[in-house]
Amino acid sequence: MKRRYFLRGLGIGIFVTALLFTIALVLSPPAMSEARIKKEAKKLGMVEAEAQSTETDELPVEDPDAATEKKVKETAAEVEKEAEEAKSTKEEADKEKQQADEAKTEADAKKQEAEEKKAQAEEKKAQANESMSDAEKQLEEAKKAVQSASSSTTVTGSGSSSNNSSGKEVSFVVESGQASSTVSANLYKAGLVDDATSFDRYLEQHNLDNNVQNGTFSIKEGSTYEEIAKTLTGK
Repeated sequence: MKRRYFLRGLGIGIFVTALLFTIALVLSPPAMSEARIKKEAKKLGMVEAEAQSTETDELPVEDPDAATEKKVKETAAEVEKEAEEAKSTKEEADKEKQQADEAKTEADAKKQEAEEKKAQAEEKKAQANESMSDAEKQLEEAKKAVQSASSSTTVTGSGSSSNNSSGKEVSFVVESGQASSTVSANLYKAGLVDDATSFDRYLEQHNLDNNVQNGTFSIKEGSTYEEIAKTLTGK
């Protein structure tokens, strides 16, 4: 905006200057010719000196109108050049503004995309937490069911022998998922070990408490802890 006012003021100044020059030329007295100058000089008693210089030594007289026109043209050329520079500057500014707008639009799009991805991630996280909660509930229910089944398990084989004489084999059943403590308690009920806690501790000390296999086993009465553990674990 300031550049526009400057150019406008400069143009007005040039116009006023040219007008003043034109008025000065019109009002100024006409230039005296060489002959008239010599005539007036003779009247005043002046003598013309012998011409010694050639035509090339004479200084050319510049036409005031031509000088003014030249100055006006030069000024107009400068104004036109500045106008072109201003136009170029404006085009560059417009281009930069357009690039900035495009960059802002792209940034807004990326931001929106990031927010959508974040929302999707949060939704997936919530679903995963819900699924995990359901899985934990199912696992807890399964543990309760196993414990209930273990507590209601009937030890078979305790009556397969009419007496507890040494050397008789007893059929013993281990249900799937039974803990070593439950198996030890059932062995005690079947009369195959003298103490459930001691046998369970023996399994733990020998790292066999997690190796008890499920199924039906034949165990001789009077077997040692080692023999019973080997039968139940296969180790």
